[in-house]
Amino acid sequence: NAFLGQPLRIDTRPSLQTAPILRTAMKHNSSTGTHAGSLGQLLELTGPFRFLREPGGWFFAALALGLGVRLYLLLATPGTTDMLIWDMHARGVSEQGLIPYYHVGRKFWHPPFVSSLLGSLWDFAVYWGFDFAALFRGLFGLFDIGCAVLLFFVLRDRPQRYAIAALYWINPVAILLSSYHGNTDTAVAFFLLAAALAAARRRAAWAGAFLGLGLWFKVPILLGAPALLFAIPGWRERIFCGLVAFAVGLSTYLPVLIIDPEILVRRLNYGGQILHTTAGIPVWGIWSVLPEPADGFATLYDRWNTVIFAVPVLFVSWMRRHRNEAPEIGRTIGLCYCLVYGLTTRWAFQYFAWSVPFWLLCGWPIAVATTLAASAYLYGLYAYLCGNLFLQGRWDFVGHPIWPRTLIGLRNASVIVFFASGLAAIASASREALRNGK
Repeated sequence: NAFLGQPLRIDTRPSLQTAPILRTAMKHNSSTGTHAGSLGQLLELTGPFRFLREPGGWFFAALALGLGVRLYLLLATPGTTDMLIWDMHARGVSEQGLIPYYHVGRKFWHPPFVSSLLGSLWDFAVYWGFDFAALFRGLFGLFDIGCAVLLFFVLRDRPQRYAIAALYWINPVAILLSSYHGNTDTAVAFFLLAAALAAARRRAAWAGAFLGLGLWFKVPILLGAPALLFAIPGWRERIFCGLVAFAVGLSTYLPVLIIDPEILVRRLNYGGQILHTTAGIPVWGIWSVLPEPADGFATLYDRWNTVIFAVPVLFVSWMRRHRNEAPEIGRTIGLCYCLVYGLTTRWAFQYFAWSVPFWLLCGWPIAVATTLAASAYLYGLYAYLCGNLFLQGRWDFVGHPIWPRTLIGLRNASVIVFFASGLAAIASASREALRNGK
């Protein structure tokens, strides 16, 4: 509500006790106290939009559309350069073994479990004559399906559950990053959703276990850990959840840590990279939008970048700790990742996959803005790099050093949206702190 600085009406009639997840503050009619216009009906799913509360033909059409596009991308496109890199990694792990490949693999900074898993997937593809890229993206496409299912269960008491699950399923960002791009990042959102459901049900052990399982795939799942841990009432349960997450997560790192701890620590000490074209055009970052700061300040900002976004993430997570229903925990996670995207100087396109389903839980202004901005930028960029709208052919980042103004405008709009969403999250948490006297 701090996004617009306006109050939110709470309807206490028995049939509408649960407020819709996409409802946010809008102008009230002073005489009736009701939302005016079709936007209110859309957010409430009343009037002509009431059919969206049930899984009719529209729902199955959305399922078919999302599945069809995913299968096309999976079977008929080669993916990005990341897919080629994973092809190299999986083959290297298969042929040389995990620890030897940790010593020689270029750009190989992935956890032991997922690295070994994909080495085995390479063996399977070679033995049976399957396309490794299709198998890889199909495997992590299963996590994408899981995200849609879990999002439905997060909203199981809300009339918008079918509509929001369908919106996620046809979200271009989710489709591109699960079925085209070629990386492991969709696992982060899946395990965070599972952990959020467990935390909302006061299952601290299960929440920790899901968080630990996510560490088998991607370390950046830890960015969502504060929202999960603080949402669990009581420090005893929070510490227990953290210990379970640590134990489960460590279990697949431990063999490598025992045999060769130095190489694993060195490989996983990866903080991302400042990505730009060969002509120096940055692909992300607030300094691509704001006036370029002095060199000393830019260097200092980059050096302390993790602290710069970690502190507000902890602040927002702590101030929203009492909002511990599943949709609200999801909202906190989504806001935290908006903060990360808005403040980070380091980037890779697949980072969006960490939090796509959570955007839809952040209130309709943020949900609409982040989805439209990121979709336009990501699809526009991928189509430009491939040279066609159907993403056929080589994804050629190096061969496109100069970007058209339209694409730069889409990048700037995306950065601004996430930066503004992050600021809105801080402002909302600050107002909540003042309101609660904390």
